[in-house]
Amino acid sequence: MKKILMLIAVLLITSAGTLLAAGDSDGDGYSDVVEISTGSNPFDASSVPQDYDHDFLPDIIDPDDDNDGVPDIRDVFPFDRTEWADTDGDGIGNNADTDDDNDGYNDGVEIAEGSDPLNRFSRPLDTDGDGIPNSVDPDDDNDGALDTSDAFPEDNQESTDTDGDGIGDNTDFDDDNDAIPDSFDDFPTDFMEWRDTDGDGIGNNADNDDDGDGVLDNEDAFPLDPTEWEEVDGDGVGNNADTDDDGDGYSDELEIAEGSDTKDAASTPVDTDHDLIPDSVETDDDNDGVPDEWDAFPQDQSETIDTDGDGLGNNADEDDDGDGIEDVYDAFPQGAAEWSDNDGDGIGDNEDIDDDNDGVEDGSDLFPNDSAEWEDIDHDGIGDNADSINDRELMANLIGSAASCSFVERGETPHLGLYISLLIVLIFFKTARRFRRRRVILEAIGK
Repeated sequence: MKKILMLIAVLLITSAGTLLAAGDSDGDGYSDVVEISTGSNPFDASSVPQDYDHDFLPDIIDPDDDNDGVPDIRDVFPFDRTEWADTDGDGIGNNADTDDDNDGYNDGVEIAEGSDPLNRFSRPLDTDGDGIPNSVDPDDDNDGALDTSDAFPEDNQESTDTDGDGIGDNTDFDDDNDAIPDSFDDFPTDFMEWRDTDGDGIGNNADNDDDGDGVLDNEDAFPLDPTEWEEVDGDGVGNNADTDDDGDGYSDELEIAEGSDTKDAASTPVDTDHDLIPDSVETDDDNDGVPDEWDAFPQDQSETIDTDGDGLGNNADEDDDGDGIEDVYDAFPQGAAEWSDNDGDGIGDNEDIDDDNDGVEDGSDLFPNDSAEWEDIDHDGIGDNADSINDRELMANLIGSAASCSFVERGETPHLGLYISLLIVLIFFKTARRFRRRRVILEAIGK
């Protein structure tokens, strides 16, 4: 404002400026009037007004001190003809300032990117804010993955999308989309693999020995267990852990000791009674309740004794004692010296002196096996107790009758002829009785 008032005053004193040159006493190019008004000595050429652009128009009244074409009222640098604006107010004119708006991007870059270099809110696209626009930045999101290989070049949290599902691997729970969550997937970015049992870096699908036990998977009953590879009995327990590999009921240790094959169920220790205790250690091989040391047939459950030693057990032998009498008829089937006990006194007839226990010893008993008979006076084969005609009684009666005859009463001795007659009568009765008995028998049998 001061400069404007001063200018107006000078113009009023002079006539349209025509006298400026004319009234220059010291010839310094500035009129005396101007020098007087600006405070310099109009008679001293070395004393001149302040005039930055040397246009003989003192700065105090010059509307463009640096003569850069920008009025001082709009010139941030009125005494610097190379500068007139300082958009960002950093003290560096826009012409010299490579970043006029101080937004961090070079003015040339902003012009090239189409943003306004004089507006700090107008910036080039620069995802990572590193001052290098995306158009020229090799790593827009500054995640260390070059844009050319970055599935998400403007997302510094993601760079890879293995399965191409649009979800970056860092966020995706199943990077390779093999249905196995990454947390359980030994190969989270390989959809062909997900497990590496032996940790050899080769996935199980490609590895021909998954558990690294030296047995190929196609020959390994437990391809994922390095401690097992064989399983004979199909019980789901590998042979190394299984105490009975072939499942035959006998432990492997026992089979080895017995010499049978631990991997063949058909090969077992000798075990007659199949109680899973081998005969070599069992005290009753056939489990018949009789210890082997007392058992004539230790491996035959149906036999234990062979009384007569004929190699045929008593249960099968029809004559246990070998006395020629079948057991069913032998009162003493276990004693070859006896087979009958007529009187049932527990003493065999061969030893018993009274087989029928009738009180008459066998040597004197005509019927040693018949307790009701022991004598047969008439020797007709019928014991006297059962005989209906007792010859002794008949003879006694006949003799008694004869003795009572008259001649006996007279004291005479019976004649011999009488005795003969009595004997003939006796024989007659005896014969008649025998014929009668025979007839009864014949009639009984139908003859």
